[in-house]
Amino acid sequence: GQILMGGLATATVMIFCADKLSPVLLMITMLASSLLAGFIWGLVPALFKAKWNTNETLFTLMMNYIAIQLVLFFNIIWDTTGGAGYIGSHTVYRLIEQGHKVVVFDNFETGYYEAIHPDAEVYEGDLRNRADIDNVFDEESDIDAVIHFAGLKSVGESVSMPLRYYHNNITGTLHLCDIMNKYGVKKLVFSSSATVYGMNNISPLKEDMKTGGTTNPYGTTKYMIEIILDDFHKGDNEWAVTLLRYFNPIGAHKSGRIGENPNGIPNNLMPYIGRVAAGQLERLTIFGGDYPTPDGTCQRDYLHVVDLAVGHLKALEFAKDSMGVEAINLGTGNGISVLDL
Repeated sequence: GQILMGGLATATVMIFCADKLSPVLLMITMLASSLLAGFIWGLVPALFKAKWNTNETLFTLMMNYIAIQLVLFFNIIWDTTGGAGYIGSHTVYRLIEQGHKVVVFDNFETGYYEAIHPDAEVYEGDLRNRADIDNVFDEESDIDAVIHFAGLKSVGESVSMPLRYYHNNITGTLHLCDIMNKYGVKKLVFSSSATVYGMNNISPLKEDMKTGGTTNPYGTTKYMIEIILDDFHKGDNEWAVTLLRYFNPIGAHKSGRIGENPNGIPNNLMPYIGRVAAGQLERLTIFGGDYPTPDGTCQRDYLHVVDLAVGHLKALEFAKDSMGVEAINLGTGNGISVLDL
């Protein structure tokens, strides 16, 4: 009875508190709940003047402590490339809030060191330099999986500087996969984009639609990387690759410590609106007022960046027990116009 009550108390704490408490506080709470439940159950025979079973009480505590340690031990250690960027930094925060150990690899070309969670291990390096990647995996020998955010992402810049985008995004990914393979790390979540659907599909976009027909080098790099990763799995079916095709992330972490703060003039609507509101830019110019929408301005599918971060955690959970290549759209399915936003 004591073992059952202690186990139920421990499980209850895990279910309702795992995403709200730090690992240390979670362990203390689970131990306390196990002790209290076992103690209360131990009082039952005492009420009927039965003998208190001290050995059984100690056994209950020992078994629950072992269970707690196993739960904490099996928290997976993730490496995130581009973890200092907008989406990467929010995902790192979410991972650490869930009790995972996180290693961040970034060249800080567009990301901010200040945006990284203080509990993350940080390595500065470039995916185009194989030695930088090798150093991380050599130092962090317990990495279980990788979330690959790193890459240049300005559509307009990619049109004027296509070779830079192809070299950075594709070469970097090839180096990363090669080093992962060397160290036997075969679980990858790739930060793709809904732009891989090109202009040939009609909304709502679905994962089984044909990809390709991209309209800019940035989108083409995402499309090409998806093909590379699929071929990589075909050559080694132990790989588990999740392709997250997201639409338009906006928003910021509730703490206010991190958000979307690009260098220079923003390419995205939300940070541009924010800078106008803050008086850093004079006005917001809206291009196009004759779209087939209620107010005539362009509609896009916007999703909150923290929801997007949660999506990455779900993808990691999925990857733990799967093999193969899986494409998943991340969006709300609802269009929001420029004027609405």
